[in-house]
Amino acid sequence: MCQAKGPSALIKHHEFKGKIHGIHICRQAPPITHLLFANDNFLLCKSTTTEENYLKDIILSYEVGSSQAMNFSKSFMDFSKNTSNEVATSISSLMGVTKVIDNDKYLGPPSMIGRSHKAISNYIKN
Repeated sequence: MCQAKGPSALIKHHEFKGKIHGIHICRQAPPITHLLFANDNFLLCKSTTTEENYLKDIILSYEVGSSQAMNFSKSFMDFSKNTSNEVATSISSLMGVTKVIDNDKYLGPPSMIGRSHKAISNYIKN
């Protein structure tokens, strides 16, 4: 997914219809459903097979319309701590994506940093 307008419009449409629910960084903040960078895309939704199916449909629709394909073998997923291992495994296999391991790194820093700002600062200093 290179160009941001196509996938962004598809995701916003599904969010407007109530099919996908983003995450809130605080109570008053609007939900975040996606962050799109040059070659990296972060898609955020509830950990349900229904929402994952909608995400997969969005990705496949974009692939058909743009002739660009997502490389699922290089893709990762992460789940909140309250997601059961069975659900995480089921969704990962549904999408054909590897489940993220806590020790993985993304562009240098760990992929899952957590809430401790001090830990983040110490990691960057080291």
